[in-house]
Amino acid sequence: MRTWVYVSMAVFIALLAVGDPVQTRPEGLYVVTTYPFISDIAGNILGEYGYAESLLRPGRHASTYEFTPSDSEKAYLADLFLYVGYGSELAIASNVAGLRDGEGVLSILDLVVRYEPRVYENPYFWHDVSLTMRLVEELASLFSDLAPQYEEVYMENADRYLDELESLDAWVLDMLSHPGLPTRSIFTVRNGLMYYAERYGLEVAGYITGAAGVYEPATAWVVEQFEDVVLSGEVVIIIEYEEMGTTLREVVETLAEEAGLETYGFVVLESLAPDYGVYSYVEMIRWNTEVIREALLEGAGEVAIEVASIDNPLLKPLAYDFLKRGFLTLVVLMAMTSAVGAYAVLRGWSIFSDALGHGAIVGLLMAYLLAMDFYLGALLIGLFIAFTVGTLERVTTLRADVIIAISFTSMLAIATLIISTMGGVNISLEDVLFADVTAVSSEMMTRAVLSALGIGVLLLLFHRHLLLYAIDPVSAISMGVRIGLIHYALLLLLAISTVSAFMSIGAIPAIAALIVPPSAAYLVSRRPRQYIGISVSIGVFSGIVGYYLSYYSNVNAGAATILVSVAVFLVCLAIYLARKPPIPLHSR
Repeated sequence: MRTWVYVSMAVFIALLAVGDPVQTRPEGLYVVTTYPFISDIAGNILGEYGYAESLLRPGRHASTYEFTPSDSEKAYLADLFLYVGYGSELAIASNVAGLRDGEGVLSILDLVVRYEPRVYENPYFWHDVSLTMRLVEELASLFSDLAPQYEEVYMENADRYLDELESLDAWVLDMLSHPGLPTRSIFTVRNGLMYYAERYGLEVAGYITGAAGVYEPATAWVVEQFEDVVLSGEVVIIIEYEEMGTTLREVVETLAEEAGLETYGFVVLESLAPDYGVYSYVEMIRWNTEVIREALLEGAGEVAIEVASIDNPLLKPLAYDFLKRGFLTLVVLMAMTSAVGAYAVLRGWSIFSDALGHGAIVGLLMAYLLAMDFYLGALLIGLFIAFTVGTLERVTTLRADVIIAISFTSMLAIATLIISTMGGVNISLEDVLFADVTAVSSEMMTRAVLSALGIGVLLLLFHRHLLLYAIDPVSAISMGVRIGLIHYALLLLLAISTVSAFMSIGAIPAIAALIVPPSAAYLVSRRPRQYIGISVSIGVFSGIVGYYLSYYSNVNAGAATILVSVAVFLVCLAIYLARKPPIPLHSR
């Protein structure tokens, strides 16, 4: 046995010594970038004497990118690593800087800021073709300094590319100079078209977020933009390609539906879009211009409602239908999850909601790959996890928390594997953690209400059996309870309630709603029936107060709801400690 170990080690060392992990380098400069549009610009300058490629694949979010050994090798071997310098992309650049000890890593914004000082606040300068032309000149000079033997070639390529960009710039100006445009004002998800609008005579009248990176919608800001901009009847609503899988897109579409307006898109901000035939920077600008021109020619449309004039502080946060839907959905889901979570906490399955949350992420990714409904994908994986965990707990001697821990770490690993294999996805994972109630559609609300009603009926019918099983399964058997059926029924209720809440208010609020209100109720309850009622009451109270707090504090509703429920938990803890007799000194 020992001989085989030594032989295996010798073969492994020999392979390391003989194998050459270094890829064949192209003649000239090898440039690696974050976004594909940067590598396209660099590739036009390098021509045949160099090679440029991106780590991010077209149509993928930087926030979902995961490094692979192959990508790390590319970044390490490159003569130069280029990145723009904003949002989630900074994390990629930081990893590359660590690989290269900070050498040969350059932010494009550090070049552009010399002639456009606002780029650190709004980095989307490349949508102004004239600014991109300045960048091409800067990169041509930089590449020539790094490889002086190819300077003449790089400069010739840059001149040829600049001629193409100059023609592109003139074409955009001509396309958007149409005298018959009904409006020249646009409303977008992100403030990514500011430079485009300034260059080509348009106005960005409003947007959901000016942040170039992770952003969670705040209720009051959404309402303000809705009233001041969307209901003005003077803007066309344009959605970015990069927001196709985000809550922000759902928010904008909800606002447009409320106002009776159309949305247009998609325009491409940064990632290129092969499914729309956008493979290069030039094609990106042309595509965007055609989409925007078509939208402007259609006009803003006729607004179906007027700005609500409500002064009552209790009614103002419910002024519009989309706010009512969000409020109702949040409260209903908090009631449902708090009720089901009460049994889970008694059974010791609190961490199970975490496993279902991670599993739902895998379900979203699978649904994205298969082009199926996101809710259905998340629900199927949630049910699979529920019944797998339930079966393993019954047929093995492992504790439930061990099986659940294995389950949710496996799900997270699978999600990461899918993302790294695809080079990222066009889903914003921060939206998975905290969704936004202002994005709740009529369909989402209906699903939530029907799920809550169905679960409520089952809990009323089987309350006694579920309670006996959760408190003492052995005693439940002696009393004739079919605990096998109740076991899987509780798992089913947990899966449905978690996934329903996950899809509407986000993973973190869904997990918290299953754990925090029941835990608070457990501290102050004296009887089981009282315990369930207090848990539901705390959940409903947290949803109502959290919603109003989010509106008047201009914060995310899900996060506000969690903090309210935690505050209630702390109050219950204080009550519990005040009731509890002091522990004798000799027992401490």
